[in-house]
Amino acid sequence: MEAIGELRLEMKALMENQLKEYEILRNRFINTETELKELRKEMKVLQEKVDKVQILEAKVDSIVRNDEKLVSNMIRVSPTTDKNEEAYLQKRNSSIICSGSEPKPKPGT
Repeated sequence: MEAIGELRLEMKALMENQLKEYEILRNRFINTETELKELRKEMKVLQEKVDKVQILEAKVDSIVRNDEKLVSNMIRVSPTTDKNEEAYLQKRNSSIICSGSEPKPKPGT
């Protein structure tokens, strides 16, 4: 009988240790899952911001191309004002350089 009591106490101690280990692993899993959910939210916000930046970059590129077309048309229409267009281009290019963004080169140039 005494041996059965000792065995019972040993089994109870082992099961308590296993339960403690299980709780530790469960808490780690829950923490990891929570961190993963937060990371997914942050990635979604980041992707939305990247998308906005790409849209704005495309708009800026379009505006720069349209500006270049307008300037070239102005030069073709009134070649006597070359100095005015040249001054305009220099002013525009210096403002682009100061703002930190440069126009992208045209394909084939």
